[in-house]
Amino acid sequence: QASRHVGYPAVIKPTSGAASIGVVRVDRPEDLLLRLHEMREQLLQSSVVNGALQQAAGPCATDARASEWMELGVMLEEYLDGTEVDVDVVFAHGECVYANITDNWPTLEPFFNETGSNCPS
Repeated sequence: QASRHVGYPAVIKPTSGAASIGVVRVDRPEDLLLRLHEMREQLLQSSVVNGALQQAAGPCATDARASEWMELGVMLEEYLDGTEVDVDVVFAHGECVYANITDNWPTLEPFFNETGSNCPS
């Protein structure tokens, strides 16, 4: 139902996560279920290592399965092509204590792997 509203191309991504793990572009309605399955498998194979989400070939004793730490919900959004900018802001006690703007380099699709960035913008 969401795909009829969003249209194609679209992007599916986990509602929890980091490092573009599980984020993938979907170009056609007939690819949606396959991409959802691939994303779920990728998340189930990921681990939390020292507090960071990582894709793991095999968990070691200090790792925790990501599915035990995060929800495996999914969101679908419109694919937007163009330059990407990160705006990071930290507030403490209602005041901005840190702000930074970063220009992101183009990502490697369809999985949106980051290739680099320029900071400050």
